[in-house]
Amino acid sequence: MVPSYGSPRTPRSQTGSHPQNDLQIKRCIAQLDKKEHITAMNMDFIMKKYLKDIPWGQRILCPADFNLSHPNFNISHASNNFIAPVHHFKNKNHWSVVYVSLDTESSEHRGRPVVKAQHYDSTPDKGRHQDVEIKLKTWVKDHHGEDAELICSQAEGPEDNNPNMSGIHALMGAREFGFCRMIRSRTAMWEEEPVKRLKDVLQGLLRSPSRQPADTTQAAPTPPPTAPNSSRRKSRGSNAFVPPLYEDPGIFGSLSPERDQEQTLPPGSSTPVPFRINKSPAVESQDNLAFDINSEFEAKDQERRYPVEAISQQRQKVVAQLDEKRNAAKREKEEWGKCVEEYEKRAKTLAADELTYKTIHEKIEADKKAGDYILANFPDIPPMHSVSDDSEIINDVTALLEKKLSPLKDNLDKQATKKRQSTELLESAGEVCAKRQKQYDEAQEKEKTLAKEVREWSMREKIAALEESHRRERQALREKYETEMKLD
Repeated sequence: MVPSYGSPRTPRSQTGSHPQNDLQIKRCIAQLDKKEHITAMNMDFIMKKYLKDIPWGQRILCPADFNLSHPNFNISHASNNFIAPVHHFKNKNHWSVVYVSLDTESSEHRGRPVVKAQHYDSTPDKGRHQDVEIKLKTWVKDHHGEDAELICSQAEGPEDNNPNMSGIHALMGAREFGFCRMIRSRTAMWEEEPVKRLKDVLQGLLRSPSRQPADTTQAAPTPPPTAPNSSRRKSRGSNAFVPPLYEDPGIFGSLSPERDQEQTLPPGSSTPVPFRINKSPAVESQDNLAFDINSEFEAKDQERRYPVEAISQQRQKVVAQLDEKRNAAKREKEEWGKCVEEYEKRAKTLAADELTYKTIHEKIEADKKAGDYILANFPDIPPMHSVSDDSEIINDVTALLEKKLSPLKDNLDKQATKKRQSTELLESAGEVCAKRQKQYDEAQEKEKTLAKEVREWSMREKIAALEESHRRERQALREKYETEMKLD
């Protein structure tokens, strides 16, 4: 019986497995069988093999790129759309996965870059999630500027408290990030048994849905005879057998041109007609039209010079302006901070003056109330030869009370003046603080504008340098061609 496509009995040459990967595959399968902690090397190998056909073009980073043991995440080749396995060194043998994308569609954040990150951990932990978020904040700040915003969320998915299983769950989560841009499996279990699924991928038993044969349950038929110029051929320097192109139609599901020629037979013929399609008809070099076009193209190409040096100088000029504005904004922030400190100091002084004023005022009111009580309850005095009547005694008592209250009233007047002065000083400090804050906000806006301009000039410089490099390559090719023609 002929084994079905992709079964374990299928020869290695027909599954597309490379001999140099056999040892690596065996190590990975052994770790999966024992459900041991997946090493960083095996994690990188399995993830790139498992996610090789993701449709959205996310970049797959290796574990070393997103290393939490380093304080900064300044990977120059990390794109705005990537999937990265995260090895948590604080928690031994624990893996998680993060999916990062640049949001370009939300209108609510228009005018500044917004980076969205989804972090999946099979054993949710706030500390590990915070480590990932801090790592991403550093990268977002360095790659997208100070005004960029990071929205980092914990993705819900299957949970497992076994740390050795965290790597397997991270691989399954990475697969769903790659195909669905989210964790689709919100239940306690994945739709497929993870260990079996990963082992099948490593052994070459399963392919992605877009690359599977039409029917994998039927026995593989005997390959039909092919013409001598068929796509069946041996790789250079190796005896390994390479399947023909029609066995793997690819994501477009179309046959190769050579295969189309093999299947196009004239009536009554049993073998393909050996012919070759000339895809690019030759143009006579003596043709005047071709000569004119080539000359015109060369002239236009010479005119199309890109001012790389001028653009670089302009970028450096804008960078210098940005540094100046950043320093100015920093100075404005320091001055504003001093004003705030002075305002708070004066506010405390005013509060103390108001408390002192209130205390003195309460003492005066209490003494007045006591004096009024004494006068209201003054006893009847028998006739005296030295005093004409009771009113004279009452007036003397009232004068005595006023004399006792006079120092308190003077102190109250002084405290009222001091409180008024403190209020005026506080209002003045508030006006200065508002002015400084406005100046700081304006300096920040200028800094943001120049930062955006620096990014634009940097992009122009890169594009101009690339185009100029291409132009020089074309010129070198023309000179080489002309030299060869002269030698001929």
